[in-house]
Amino acid sequence: MIRFSLLLAALLALPVLAQDATDGDAAPNETRIQESNTDLKKLQTRIEALNQRVDKERDKQDSLREELQGTEKQIADTSGRLKEISGMISSQQRKIRATQDDQNRAESRLAEQKKALAQQIRAAYLIGERGQIRLLLNQDNAQKMDRVTAYYDYLNRARANYAENIRNQLEKINAIQDKASQQNSELLKLKDKQQRALSALETKRSSRGETIRKIDERISGDLDEIKQLRANERSIQTLLKSLRDTLSDIPLDVIRDAKPFPQMKGKLPWPIRGKLLASFGTSKAGGHLSWNGYWIEAPNGAPVRAVANGRVAYVGWMQRYGLIIILEHEGGYFSLYGHNDSVDLTGGESVRIGETIAKAGSTGGYDQTGVYFEIRKGTQPINPKLWLSK
Repeated sequence: MIRFSLLLAALLALPVLAQDATDGDAAPNETRIQESNTDLKKLQTRIEALNQRVDKERDKQDSLREELQGTEKQIADTSGRLKEISGMISSQQRKIRATQDDQNRAESRLAEQKKALAQQIRAAYLIGERGQIRLLLNQDNAQKMDRVTAYYDYLNRARANYAENIRNQLEKINAIQDKASQQNSELLKLKDKQQRALSALETKRSSRGETIRKIDERISGDLDEIKQLRANERSIQTLLKSLRDTLSDIPLDVIRDAKPFPQMKGKLPWPIRGKLLASFGTSKAGGHLSWNGYWIEAPNGAPVRAVANGRVAYVGWMQRYGLIIILEHEGGYFSLYGHNDSVDLTGGESVRIGETIAKAGSTGGYDQTGVYFEIRKGTQPINPKLWLSK
């Protein structure tokens, strides 16, 4: 009995494909061996598919890393160009400050020359006015006055020429400053453009890095699944050897106060009432696996009831299922109840429909309390919706 329970638990704990069995007796050993061989091939196919997906993900990862390397080079080049432009802007601004100083000095000199020229013009005017009077009074000084007047005229013309040169110099300085300011404005625009380009490249680098990180996670998840599937593969190989050592099925003796299990389709009571957290066939584990039964929400410690007459085939702990109890029913059917907080029954005990067999819980690594429920025909999961009452 113990050997049968262990073999049955191993069968139910693994993803399998099974041929339909008749609704009478349990499948013979040879059929189970064929089913397990099919399971093994399915696992090997899944492992190969995962290996191929990992290879594709790694190729994509390599391509993204190359693209990331190119982006980082662009960032380095753009950063270098920004540094160069910043240096050019600093140099241009120094040039603008220098021309501003030249302009200030030239304007100061021009103001001085204008002031001196005005004084000279006023002095020449006074000399000229007084000279006319003196000429009337003293004809001997006429020649001397002509020389003084001519001297002042020369000085005035010289200062006027000097002032004109300063004005010309100021015009050149202004032109240089205008050009420098224009170049500085263009450099600032170029710097802004380069900074925006650098920001876009940084965003691109961040995006590529995040994509690579997600690919790393997917590869890690696939490798973990491959590892688990290989462990399952070894378990099936061990199971095949054990099945070949089993000479005959152990007959099932159940209480006969209710209809046989095959006749209860669509009429079975629910093991517990509650909200469906997961339904048969929906995806889990990132789409790599699917649910083989119902996960029903229930308070911790709520009673879990047998859906039909049968006997306890297995009580124990299994990965993902937590504390489970498996009931064997007529016609090669089994019902499984997982995530239990406690189970009081032991292997081989007979149970009646509606009898409390366990307490709901969250074992198996889940935060949500409830019951995981499956119906199987041999090793093949069946949608509970077809069997439970509405």
